[in-house]
Formats: sequence, structure tokens, C-alpha cells
Amino acid sequence: MQWGESAANSAARAIGWIYVPGFVLLIIVSVP
Repeated sequence: MQWGESAANSAARAIGWIYVPGFVLLIIVSVP
């Protein structure tokens, strides 16, 4: 079944969309 692969891909994509902007925001807040 490819459902597991699709779910893992979706989870990784969701984590990326949450983690990346959070990391960028952390940098922006920390620099000044």
C-alpha cells in the first residue's frame, strides 16, 4: 500500500511548513 508513504510525505511536508517559518522567525527575532 502507498497510503503509508503518502501519509509520511504529507507529515514531512506539514512539519516543514511549520518548522521552517518558525526557524526563520526565530532568527529574525534573535538578530536585533
